[in-house]
Formats: sequence, C-alpha cells, structure tokens
Amino acid sequence: LPKRGYVPGEIVPISAKISNDTDSVIKRCEISILQRVYFHAKHTFHFEKTDEHFAKMKRPGFGVRTQEIWNSVPFYVPALPPTGLAHCKNIDIKHWLKH
Repeated sequence: LPKRGYVPGEIVPISAKISNDTDSVIKRCEISILQRVYFHAKHTFHFEKTDEHFAKMKRPGFGVRTQEIWNSVPFYVPALPPTGLAHCKNIDIKHWLKH
C-alpha cells in the first residue's frame, strides 16, 4: 500500500501477485476490512470482543498453477466508527485488512 492511513470514501489501490502452485482451482479471492471491538469491564480483568466485516472486495478465482496480478485494484474505504477515543477507557476499536 502506498500509505498507512486512509479516510472514509477514499480509494485504497490494492496491488498483489497471487500464485496458485497447487492442483486445485481457486474459486475466488477476497480482501476485507475487519473491525474488532473490545469492551473492558471496570475494576476486573474481564473483557468481551466482537469481530465484524465492514467492507469486502471479491474477485474471480483462477486456475491451477497460474498467477493472478492485481494492479491498483480500487477498494473503497467505508464509513467506520472512530478509534482511539481519548476519554473512553472501556472500549477499544481496531481495524485491519484481511486477505
């Protein structure tokens, strides 16, 4: 990726080289933005977490022993809740790309 931070509505240009060195057909390729929310209980060590897919890009699969090249395939950043809330110690929100 050309930079580390993106804002909602911005396009992330995804570039990748995917090799299928197996004898099985790849049915599809996916990239998604995941969100994990941690809820911390006050004065205890207990916490809960939830995971959610916020955006997903699906691409067609490809054959055995071949390669797929993505050159700046556009992936749109959706509206996401804020992270790093300054005055909130009970909720942590993290986002990342999953491939």
